[in-house]
Amino acid sequence: MNWFYESGGHAVGPIPAAEFESLAAVGTIAPDTLVWREGMTEWQPRSSVGTVAAVGYPVSVALATPELCQDCGGTFPAGDLVTIAGATVCARCKPARLQMLHEGEVTMPGRLWRSGKTLVAARDAQLPERCVHCNTTANLRRLKRRLYWHHPAVYLTILVNLLVYLVVALIVRKTVQVELSVCHAHVVRRRWKIVLSWLLLLAVPVSVGLLIAYKVENALWILPLLLLVSAVVVSLLSRLVYARKIDEKDVWVGGVCPEFLVDLPTWPGK
Repeated sequence: MNWFYESGGHAVGPIPAAEFESLAAVGTIAPDTLVWREGMTEWQPRSSVGTVAAVGYPVSVALATPELCQDCGGTFPAGDLVTIAGATVCARCKPARLQMLHEGEVTMPGRLWRSGKTLVAARDAQLPERCVHCNTTANLRRLKRRLYWHHPAVYLTILVNLLVYLVVALIVRKTVQVELSVCHAHVVRRRWKIVLSWLLLLAVPVSVGLLIAYKVENALWILPLLLLVSAVVVSLLSRLVYARKIDEKDVWVGGVCPEFLVDLPTWPGK
């Protein structure tokens, strides 16, 4: 269930219910702020629509399987939890989380959407504290990664020369830094992928040496090609996520599991 709210004479949204409640908790959406969701006949003040459970969510959803408070670790019905500054917390932890938000120790997450299998995030978005590869909230590490992207047409410069491509790509590429969570199991799995990929890279000169020893013609010409292929494999295996597209406002992120995306609103753009 996605929401819209009025700000400065403009409609803001769609935003998921959890973020709607978070914005209401910190005062961004005031009691007299006009709000609307699908199924409502007209815009109404926030104070007149009640809680999330009272505005269209079935009781079965509001009282679903207990969920974990990310601050105290307790389990509570989903309807008793609220997402503030990227963390799902209970009523007891809510004041402390709001105080942290007020003092600037944490920040509210930016806008997040899903577009098929892709995560779409505002450049200033704070990703929720869930593993991007399995959606778990346990044993997480918070990691910062810089993502790069350039228009696919730039690859055509490879037909001219690989060095030309590298120079053009460095000039025109766009970059953005994201902070994401990865569970311990996937951190370990990534480390093993990096070890195996580097072993592959180191095996390239050994393989070319054997070709030379057996007097295979043009063996030295094979070396650059194998090094390039191995470098690409290393890059693919070691990355946590990757950019499908970057523009001035948003970034399209691939490599995120479907479970991480399922609760996000659909990307409203084209």
